[in-house]
Amino acid sequence: MLSTLRKNAVAVLLLSVLLVQVIVSVSPVDADEVIEKKVALHKVKGKGVTDAKMDKWLEKANEVWKCSIKFVKAKANDEVDNVGDGKVEGAMNIYGSDLATDPPGEPCKNPGNPGYSRDEDRIEVGKDAPDDTLAHELGHWLNANPDNTAGEENEHGNPQGQYPDYPGYKGSDTDGDGDHDADDRQNIMYPGKKRTGQKVDDEQQKRARENAKKEFEKEDTKKKGGGKDETDRVADVIYPYVDLTFTESFFLPPVYNKLFLTLHVQKISFDNSSWLGFLIESDNNPDTGEAPEGIDYRLRIDPMNDLLAFERYDHNWIGLDTTGVAYDCTYIELWDGPYPPVAIGITFTLPWTRLERRTGNTISYTVFGQSAGYTDKSPDQGLKNITKPEGFGGFAIPTDKLSLLSPYIAFVALVAGIVSTMYAKKRRLRKLAAQRPQT
Repeated sequence: MLSTLRKNAVAVLLLSVLLVQVIVSVSPVDADEVIEKKVALHKVKGKGVTDAKMDKWLEKANEVWKCSIKFVKAKANDEVDNVGDGKVEGAMNIYGSDLATDPPGEPCKNPGNPGYSRDEDRIEVGKDAPDDTLAHELGHWLNANPDNTAGEENEHGNPQGQYPDYPGYKGSDTDGDGDHDADDRQNIMYPGKKRTGQKVDDEQQKRARENAKKEFEKEDTKKKGGGKDETDRVADVIYPYVDLTFTESFFLPPVYNKLFLTLHVQKISFDNSSWLGFLIESDNNPDTGEAPEGIDYRLRIDPMNDLLAFERYDHNWIGLDTTGVAYDCTYIELWDGPYPPVAIGITFTLPWTRLERRTGNTISYTVFGQSAGYTDKSPDQGLKNITKPEGFGGFAIPTDKLSLLSPYIAFVALVAGIVSTMYAKKRRLRKLAAQRPQT
């Protein structure tokens, strides 16, 4: 009987462990769950923006995206000297300024609204923008566009590079309702002053929810030490195409086997030769790499020539095969309006295993932009450190799941204790039986 009980208990234990694995591996966000996303509202000093105005923008954004996202303040509104100051870690940082599209005294000359989203970095909205401009820019941040260009460079248009209100423009029908979604002036993502509503379809809400989940996972990775971001001072070199403004690094969850590296400049140039990239110290040994920091690897790109280089330092720089290394441009829709996008940055994806010269799970890095003898670096001095997080049973556990897992972990521990007690009792009975005098 004890043998049967023990087998049943072991079976329950194994099923419990499997249950925990399933809980870990699935998304913590249900299909229709509304996710809270932190925002920080900053008004730039002396630019005519009020707290009441910014609060109205946020109220409208929550009204538009209420089926997928609830934007909550990470802190009270504050006042800063410049756009980019006072950023709150882990929040969408939104700046109210005197950003304008129309020349003074000439209203409505420009078909766009004063707002833009530098994804992962910040959103800026002008004091005279319509109240729904922030909701539109948040849609860019979350890649919640209504057509099949979501996440691509032509978020205000279609893959042919055509834009609403331009001759020959044809939108895209993505939800099968027969309407060309990108042509729908009622949709919040329709660009410019001719937008007449704030409609959002189910697919847009779904994309917003899914991308907010990815944001949570990224921020959780950073909390574990597996990523960092930094805003760099603007105009500290004369060439805007190598003037770094924002950098970010993190290990891609949930298995953390790739590095995702981002750099932004004022504007990418495809007409001037430049190098943009990351210098990586991977083995914590300054003697094995380029002095003085001991840089072991260099990952960079020349956008003008579309030239990707991955190199290791062995007394000089040696070119390596770029297999598995990927890169792409990041773009900004400069205004809430019908304009072509502007390239502002580069993203690299680097498999962890390509860093063969390494010790442990920690690496250090600096970011650089270089052209014609001018170099910008971020950080300006020293290196930043990030550490590859460890997973659990092949899965990563974001910290926001620990409360969800606690009762199941406790249950597994209880079953394990019962099994151990039963097994010990059975062994003790066997031992006593062996010690009995034979008759």
